Amino acid sequence: MKKVRIYLRSILVDKKSQLMLFDSNRNGAVNNLVTEVPAGSTVIWRRDRCSGIQKILRVYPKKDKGSIFVTEARKRLFLNVYVLRIPKSAKGEESYNIDYRLRDKTEVTIDPTLKVPPPPAYGSG
Repeated sequence: MKKVRIYLRSILVDKKSQLMLFDSNRNGAVNNLVTEVPAGSTVIWRRDRCSGIQKILRVYPKKDKGSIFVTEARKRLFLNVYVLRIPKSAKGEESYNIDYRLRDKTEVTIDPTLKVPPPPAYGSG
């Protein structure tokens, strides 16, 4: 089973807090990362070192239950890490929310995307 990690870091852009996200697939973006995850894999969200983030509060689907976010991501006790198991039947892409608290106690919500690419065609590659 593949694990995809998504790291979070608070940054200032024009004196406004933004969220730099980067994943173990070597992709990065500010506020709107699209992370590709294979069906049946596990996604782990964690603060980057020196992130400026005090705590991740919640990782959850933007809309009701979908193909990828069948449930909210679960917090691992004492680690401030959130984990989501992607169903083997997942397909398409879904936006989701990350709620987090900065060191100055400001709470922020951003909405990146998870995308499950279609499986490779039989006989390709």
